Amino acid sequence: QSTETPREIIGYPETIVEGKLIQQPENLNDILGIVTADYQAILESEWYNSLRKNYSIVIDEKLLHEIKQGIKQ
Repeated sequence: QSTETPREIIGYPETIVEGKLIQQPENLNDILGIVTADYQAILESEWYNSLRKNYSIVIDEKLLHEIKQGIKQ
């Protein structure tokens, strides 16, 4: 099943979408990658939130300035 959005082809008045529309996945392998990626995104988001809650971000302005000067050269 294509996730590509149908688009009109200039000179052709109709758009054709191939594939079949199903109510649910036929088996786990059809969605395993999607489910794994979604779960990983949730874990990553929770981890970031935990880090933000427990630690503060400190920027060494002097070092940042030195890096910027090095890039300009």
